[in-house]
Amino acid sequence: MQSTDCIFTFTNREGTLRMDENEKKAMELHTTNKEFEANNLTEVIKGKCLNCGSTLRFDPKNQCLICDSCGSVFEIPKSNQEVEENDFMTYLQTYQKNAENSINKETKIYARCEECGALIIIDKNDLTATCPFCGSNKTIKQTMEENENIHIEGVIPFQISIEDNNQLFKKWIKKRFWAPNKIKNGILHPLYHAFYMPIWTYDANTNSTYSAMRGDYYYVTVSRHTSNGHVEMVQERRIHWTPVHGTMPYFFDDIVIRASKNVLDKYIDQVGFYNLKNSIKYDEKYLLGYQAERASLDLVDGFNRAKNVMSNILKHKITKEIGGDTISSLKINTNYKNVKFKQLLCPMYNGSYKIKGSKNTYHFVINGQTGQFYGDYPKSPVKITIFVFIIIFIIIALILMFNYFFLS
Repeated sequence: MQSTDCIFTFTNREGTLRMDENEKKAMELHTTNKEFEANNLTEVIKGKCLNCGSTLRFDPKNQCLICDSCGSVFEIPKSNQEVEENDFMTYLQTYQKNAENSINKETKIYARCEECGALIIIDKNDLTATCPFCGSNKTIKQTMEENENIHIEGVIPFQISIEDNNQLFKKWIKKRFWAPNKIKNGILHPLYHAFYMPIWTYDANTNSTYSAMRGDYYYVTVSRHTSNGHVEMVQERRIHWTPVHGTMPYFFDDIVIRASKNVLDKYIDQVGFYNLKNSIKYDEKYLLGYQAERASLDLVDGFNRAKNVMSNILKHKITKEIGGDTISSLKINTNYKNVKFKQLLCPMYNGSYKIKGSKNTYHFVINGQTGQFYGDYPKSPVKITIFVFIIIFIIIALILMFNYFFLS
């Protein structure tokens, strides 16, 4: 039997506030234990306007924090620090040691809202939150505790705004040939959800040794008896096999592996290509107003996936180096040295829209840096039917022409 989360409703002068069990627990802690131990709290970054106290958000267009209530603009100081890459083996040893020694199995963390004083409970993998009591945006400050997850080194801020999304959506749907004309020319109201997606990047110096059998085609003339008893000379292909071996050194830079799972993974795979050179040192302020999460794919699993990517690239390059017309018994042994990694947050929109009179929901994603778009759309039955009739007409016409010119 599937469990259902309980919802508690509280009423105050500002209206009705619906709370789930975790928020109720936080409220109870706040009201019954105001002296909650400070070392149990996770530090949050303030997201309030200094002029009016309203919630701030990061504005992709101007690359600053803005207040929608009073219009105040706050610049984000540019960091002179570079996005650092970390040594894989060093972190791996520390990471595994801490994981073995850690007895903390909590999936939630506590944070004190500095605006209203409430104690809120946040999922441990979340980097952003909204206070259920005062509605202020929060970003979670990274700590240097040993048992914490590996730190995020950089972020690619949103470059595409909601207004840009509307224009991108209109252009995209108008270019869908199979979409019904009433959809392409109609007014749709898509819903957007912005979030930061964690990724791992890996660098590695590799040295591969390989051995294989290289096959080169050659042809010989042989005689063959036909069905009517005649003998004819034909060319027969054969293969000359040559054993080959060698080494290939190769440096991989920034092999990207997505570090979280999403129900729209197949969509994200189509647009999840980022210019990593535009990443900047991680600053929680870029997350204000957006959802973000830490990596759920750990460092080792991420590297194993990166090695699969590297292995396919190396196989292609070695195959090209061997040459020949065909290759057999290829064996490759690769050593990985000086492996570096970093964790970045990358901007992404997912969205959905409905067509009037239809129960179907169509999904799409937009790269928050480049504006690259991919999604689903309804297909016009009328256009598909016309296309099928055209194909059938062309086939019949070709058959008639063949019969007229070659069989008459």
